[in-house]
Amino acid sequence: MNSEVATTCLSFSIDVDRRVSAVGYPGGNSLAIVAKKLTAELPGDLARLYAIYRWITTYIEYDVDAYFSGDLRNAVGAANTFHRGKAVCEGYSALFQEMGGVAGLKIEKVDGYAKGYGYAVGVMTGRANHAWNAVNLDGHWYLLDSTWDAGSIDDSCHFSRKSGKWNYFLVDPQFFITSHFPENPAWQLLPKPVTRNTFLDMASVPPGMIDLGVDMSKHSRAHIEAAVAPYLFDFGAGVQQLSGRLRAGSQEVKGAWALQLRQPDNHLKLLFSAPKAGDYVATVFVAEKSTDTKSSEAISYDITFSDVASYPKGFPFAFTDYYAHHVVLVEPLSGVVPAGKLVRFRLKSDGAQAMMIVQHSKPVAHLLLKNGYFTGDVTFSPGEAGVFANYSNGNSYAGLLNYQVE
Repeated sequence: MNSEVATTCLSFSIDVDRRVSAVGYPGGNSLAIVAKKLTAELPGDLARLYAIYRWITTYIEYDVDAYFSGDLRNAVGAANTFHRGKAVCEGYSALFQEMGGVAGLKIEKVDGYAKGYGYAVGVMTGRANHAWNAVNLDGHWYLLDSTWDAGSIDDSCHFSRKSGKWNYFLVDPQFFITSHFPENPAWQLLPKPVTRNTFLDMASVPPGMIDLGVDMSKHSRAHIEAAVAPYLFDFGAGVQQLSGRLRAGSQEVKGAWALQLRQPDNHLKLLFSAPKAGDYVATVFVAEKSTDTKSSEAISYDITFSDVASYPKGFPFAFTDYYAHHVVLVEPLSGVVPAGKLVRFRLKSDGAQAMMIVQHSKPVAHLLLKNGYFTGDVTFSPGEAGVFANYSNGNSYAGLLNYQVE
């Protein structure tokens, strides 16, 4: 959503949200009656559009059973969707078009391809797999997707209602095209439409990523070939927190295969490695601020590692306080350190008064502050070892990192 539209929506959203709650789900009312109750006497097309979009994304559930069974007969069409309260994407977009028409809005249904649930990077089926909408406001066309803003299919194959702000309401076409490819190129709403191959090569960028300060200029392609570990992602100086997950096929690769690396100037980068050379999916999570424990947006890349010799066992596991206290880690970056040999530690953290290394539940070394960094050489026995920091001059220490010792 562009900033001008967002500001306008803020001026009436609270009142409209209350109206949506008051109208509720049909209760015997017809589609036309609900649409009129939602939009009566609202100030302008944008407010009416917002009310209908809010109602659909609040009360219509994605029909997971129909999607997985392939029997979509009752999950499409405006009437079915309205009366059942559930649908697949065609039903969402048809209902949105129908209710918008009742409210006097000019809305079109757009069929095409989307990089949604089950999408494999770079693969597109021969027929359209998604439907969304375009709306005309004051002579200009805008794109939106009520299905994706209603929620998503979770890891247990259930519908999970979305909470928080929308990502696909009146989206800038240059971001929408990274995940939605219409059959009719005119609905790209771009000065120069992109080709199917270009679409497949693009990394799918949730519009909310841009609000989080993400600069995609270095990582706009979905495919990364001949990567050498550690592969480094750099999304610009505006990002507040990065984390990652690695998958091989449909299975998550267990272990710490991604590590946020904060530079002394607070510029963040994200390192990725893998247990062996081969094909993986690297998912990057971006949080709104460095103290967030949950990342709010994600982008996935198809990555082929040709060499992982430098980090074949990944990185240290980073705890929440690693992110919250802006840790700058210089060494060691490997998640596995050798037993019986000196291991050099060098790191710093905002507000840290002291740091120590703990193994087998006992302190084995206190790192010394030298030139702004806590530094020390430590010898370990096999097992696990952790880095802990004190931020209060008391006896309480927070866990920052965990290493395996072999």
